[in-house]
Amino acid sequence: RVQSVVVTMLDISEKVQSERRLISNTATFNAVVKESIISLFVCDWDLRILEHNEASHKLFLMTINPKTTFMFSELVYDESILQRMRNELISVGRFAGEMTAYRMNGEEFPIEVSAVVSNDILTSAQRIFILVFDISERKNHEKEREMLIQELTKSNTELKQFSYITSHNMRAPLTNMLT
Repeated sequence: RVQSVVVTMLDISEKVQSERRLISNTATFNAVVKESIISLFVCDWDLRILEHNEASHKLFLMTINPKTTFMFSELVYDESILQRMRNELISVGRFAGEMTAYRMNGEEFPIEVSAVVSNDILTSAQRIFILVFDISERKNHEKEREMLIQELTKSNTELKQFSYITSHNMRAPLTNMLT
């Protein structure tokens, strides 16, 4: 015979909603990363690549075994700029800059990097999200523009010299005619 029963009820609807939002946000994040045309790397503080997207494979011509540890420093060899990136990430939580990168075939090319520190809400670990843009085309346009500016400067100098000579040559006969 039961003399008393204790029943405890706990409303878990908020927990269920939070879990659903987390699953939805994770799915959205994964879709954005996977479908992005911008190279994205998720790294730890040692710049060990934890995750990367398909665009990264295409940009760097990567064929990485998922079981292999791969470092961001294997793509950018300039330790001084990597150290500057680490320092800015530590001090202000973000970094933006240009650097030279290397594809897996050894080809050198210019990149623009934008990185930010983020906290992983599940593990409380800090992660570094690194976006990489190939700026080869922009650099080529800048070189072309500099060449055009140099040509224009040279043409302007020649034109000034021509106008000076022409003016001088025209002035002499006029002066003779007036006197």
